[in-house]
Amino acid sequence: MTDQDEKIHLSQITQALLTSLDIKSPPNKTVEGENYHVSQTVSLFGFVYERIRNAIEFNEEHLIRRIAITRILRRRLAINTSGDHEGENLVRELLWGRYVPENHFSATDIQNIQHIIDRYIAFYRAIHTSLTAGKTIHLGAVITELLSCALEEYISGSQTQRESASLYFFYQTLRNKVNIPHVSDEARDEYFFVASERALARNDNSFILHHIMVLKYGDIVSLTDKELSRAASEFPTFLKRSYATIKNPYDDVLTRFAKKQVPPFKILYAILTEYNKNASHILSNTSQLQKYVQTVCNLKYKQTSEKLRAAAVKSIIYIFLTKMLFVLILEIPLSRLLLDHVDIIAITINTFFPPVLMSIIVSVITPPSQSNTQRIYERIVDLIDKDPTYETQPIIITRSRTSQKPILFMFFSLLYLLTFSVVFGVIYSALDAMGFNIVSKLIFIFFISVVAFFGYRIRQTAKEYMLETQSNIITSAVTFLFLPILYLGKLLSDQVSRINVFIIFFDYFIEAPFKFFIDIVEEWARFLRDRKDELVN
Repeated sequence: MTDQDEKIHLSQITQALLTSLDIKSPPNKTVEGENYHVSQTVSLFGFVYERIRNAIEFNEEHLIRRIAITRILRRRLAINTSGDHEGENLVRELLWGRYVPENHFSATDIQNIQHIIDRYIAFYRAIHTSLTAGKTIHLGAVITELLSCALEEYISGSQTQRESASLYFFYQTLRNKVNIPHVSDEARDEYFFVASERALARNDNSFILHHIMVLKYGDIVSLTDKELSRAASEFPTFLKRSYATIKNPYDDVLTRFAKKQVPPFKILYAILTEYNKNASHILSNTSQLQKYVQTVCNLKYKQTSEKLRAAAVKSIIYIFLTKMLFVLILEIPLSRLLLDHVDIIAITINTFFPPVLMSIIVSVITPPSQSNTQRIYERIVDLIDKDPTYETQPIIITRSRTSQKPILFMFFSLLYLLTFSVVFGVIYSALDAMGFNIVSKLIFIFFISVVAFFGYRIRQTAKEYMLETQSNIITSAVTFLFLPILYLGKLLSDQVSRINVFIIFFDYFIEAPFKFFIDIVEEWARFLRDRKDELVN
């Protein structure tokens, strides 16, 4: 686009996005009925507990409340299968944990939340009538996840509407660029929808399944009894097909492609959110658009730095707690049992070096450059203007990136295996020279690999607003050297996350009695408050 060409002719889908975001959003909570309150003293205990509980489980920040809702429902519905009054109990626990502001919920909100719970329980019972008990145990866990997603979207209110509109724009803008040979257009669209959810919204499988279900049947809460029964009868088949879509063989490649497209969309949405009233004028004018892209990018780069520090602190706490657990129940006992000796210096290094390494990894991360901001501006123009050239330039998606030169592929594979051996051989030899015993060596390698992988994930957060450019040869060489450590770290973190002892301990031995105690204290505070009110009257 030339300098004198100041006007941008917006595409039809861009105009539809502006219209959807221009609708006056309702407040996040209804104003009908008295606001629901909990004791601030009790809330402090609940808040501290929830922060400790969340520190031992590494999840995306925007999913933490939804995961907490799942945890609360799983515990409470296991005791109260009818779900009666669980809407109020859920609201109370969310307020205890300060997952929502103090005055967020009204009496009407509690009724609406209870109605959502009732409809999903009715849905589960309709499924239960046609299946054996063994199958419904698994489906019960799935329904609880779907219920938590529905409740999270209700609590989020207008934010959910904006995110849906943004996701739809992302999907519709890019889906024609995706070309998967020998795959039907319908299947391609389904696969790319899943990739869009992962890349733009960073949703997990539960949220993706919930959205697929809404697209298929509509909102469960608004279905008639007849429609609910039909959806229940089809649910096992629907679930099998949906899982096949979510775990499709092109998922990794499609998600990587979609993630590379995200930065300009996020900046565009930030402009539309912050400057909603003037959005049409801003997007239609090149000089105005460039000005606001510059402003928003600088703000987002600063916020990303703050998010990186928060993620690093959380990771350090998680790693330190997990490392201390290893020291107490594995490293010291095994050293005594197998070697009849405990090396305090090795244990001290093993305990404190991983958090120090994480701090170093985060400290060397730099924000995107101004050239990145210019690239984002140019890409936004490509996305919003009427010219369809960018959207229809196809990208061929294949299941795997097989080499066209098998001899070179074999050579690089052997080189990678050699690098793997050399890297860990050097680490092992260095530890041996420092006098580490075999137990301490293995634990050191375990945590260095996991920390490197967590650090790599945090570095990806720094790329949230960065359009990728070609890597230079030095960066590629350093990445190649660290690949063995990152690969082992990913493998180990995936396995450990499945058997996180802290999570099991908290969920089965701490949470239920602790929340029961808080409940009693809350009722006692309410009783005293009512008695004081009687004295005044």
